Amino acid sequence: MRTEPPTGDDLTRMLVTMKQRVLEEAAHDPAPARRRARNRVVITSIAILATLGLGAGAAIAASMIADDEPPAAQPEATATAAAQSAPTPTPRPFGIETAPPVDPLTTVTTISVRPAQLELLDGAGSLIGAIGYEDDGATAAATLTTVLGEAPQVEERTQMSGELSTRNYRWNGMTLVEYFIEDGHRAGTRLWVQLELPSLGDGVAVDADGFAPGDDVQAYATETGKYYTPDTGAAESLAVIESGPSVFAVDDPDRYHSVIAGQFHGRPGSTISAPFDFGNIDFS
Repeated sequence: MRTEPPTGDDLTRMLVTMKQRVLEEAAHDPAPARRRARNRVVITSIAILATLGLGAGAAIAASMIADDEPPAAQPEATATAAAQSAPTPTPRPFGIETAPPVDPLTTVTTISVRPAQLELLDGAGSLIGAIGYEDDGATAAATLTTVLGEAPQVEERTQMSGELSTRNYRWNGMTLVEYFIEDGHRAGTRLWVQLELPSLGDGVAVDADGFAPGDDVQAYATETGKYYTPDTGAAESLAVIESGPSVFAVDDPDRYHSVIAGQFHGRPGSTISAPFDFGNIDFS
């Protein structure tokens, strides 16, 4: 007797039962065995459905059972391996400017006037540089321009022959004079300086052994016991602040140069000048 093939819900229940059997067998067998068993069940199911006369539609539905199981997961490259293989980028600063080097001369806070040179000191009293009285005038002026933060006015004077006699560099409160050879010789040092203010440029102090421009010359001499020549009413009163061996001892090795505090007759304030040539007299 011919049995009518299942249809509708009966067919659906039969397919679900067959799928459930395939999955249960696959869960208990190794992977290759699961695939072989699943294939066998599918083939068998298709044959049974064909025998039952369910046609190609049921056979295709049964074959979908085999494809319902999700594919095996593929191995993924680890993030660690990718990170290790990628080159490490070199960090580069963006928008960061490197500060330019600081010129030591801009740290000078005091000009100390000595018999042989001007000493340039920082706030801690350390020697940053010096200007000797035999140095080149243009070089000395350039150094002072950096220290004071301002350029000088320059004035030149010539001899009767038309040759250059002196070149004066003037800042507010300070004059540097450069002497040139006259008639084949130069009488004194190449440079001479006079300071009229206790503070120059952007607050650079002037000092000579505790004396500053503007101080009372006589009071300083009295307090320190330094040599003092009073004003006679015609010139200036002078006090010798410090003496030392000459830096221009060409003809006389026993010559001395000094730093002088002066106060002109009838003028307010006082000045410091150096080097002052007192010949062979040592006031130290």
